[in-house]
Amino acid sequence: MGFDLKMTEVILITGCINSGKSTTAKYIRNAMKRRGHSAAVVSFATPLKELAARYFNYTEIDKTKKRDLLENLATDLKELFGKQLFGYTLLDKCQYLDVDYIIIDDLRYSYEFDIIAEYFPSTVIKMPTPKTVDDADFRRIQQLTDHFDKLDFEYTQLKALRNEEIDKFIYGIV
Repeated sequence: MGFDLKMTEVILITGCINSGKSTTAKYIRNAMKRRGHSAAVVSFATPLKELAARYFNYTEIDKTKKRDLLENLATDLKELFGKQLFGYTLLDKCQYLDVDYIIIDDLRYSYEFDIIAEYFPSTVIKMPTPKTVDDADFRRIQQLTDHFDKLDFEYTQLKALRNEEIDKFIYGIV
């Protein structure tokens, strides 16, 4: 891809289901804006959720009950179009965002990270693990963490979902 990207930085947030990824992304976006930076929150899963809504009446209210629907639909689409489908779809969207920071609130797989990190300076935040954890989701996040270790890539592990900790993180990158 031949993007002419300005120095947009990407913050990718990973963690298990219900760990506060989207909440943290919104908080970071708002904090960046208060500091005079432009920022947008985007998701790898947005196109998937749009298709599920169009054809299967999926809503965000249903996200826990209809998780299997999203998982199965994503698996089928990746089998048809390749596992990088959602990574390249989001990368295409990012090239049109004229912002200082892009915050991705749903990093799940190493290949998604690799696609984004190839084109943007990237920082990863790993959310604290919630008390109730889906085993498959936990293994997926552990595989991603193992991938960072192999790359010798540093990521930030938030210990708790507290505004002071997130502020401290933001001051480190702004």
